[in-house]
Amino acid sequence: SLPIGRFIVREQTQPTPGFEILYSQVFRELHERLSFLVATVLGIEPSNEEAILRTHALIGQIWFFAIARETILRRVGWQDLEGENAERVAAIVEEHVEVLLSGLVMRHKGKRKSTKT
Repeated sequence: SLPIGRFIVREQTQPTPGFEILYSQVFRELHERLSFLVATVLGIEPSNEEAILRTHALIGQIWFFAIARETILRRVGWQDLEGENAERVAAIVEEHVEVLLSGLVMRHKGKRKSTKT
């Protein structure tokens, strides 16, 4: 059987007619919800191209652990990405998201101030 991660990577890189189903029933809604959260933090519209692109970049951090799973397992000497290992990865990704969004909020506040003066 094809693990879900490999299946999704294949559909992203070599879409079959099934991609439309995945996109319309899974990917689009997830991406829109995450874009809403990112946009809300940044004070911009969720449909704004910047919100969509930044959301995609953040999702990429998570996906890379699935796509390059064997590399990270070998680099850190783990057998799997489950349990405590998954919690460690999640904590790092959470910290990255927090730092990135905090920095972007500061940048957006600076842009708003400079356009008002």
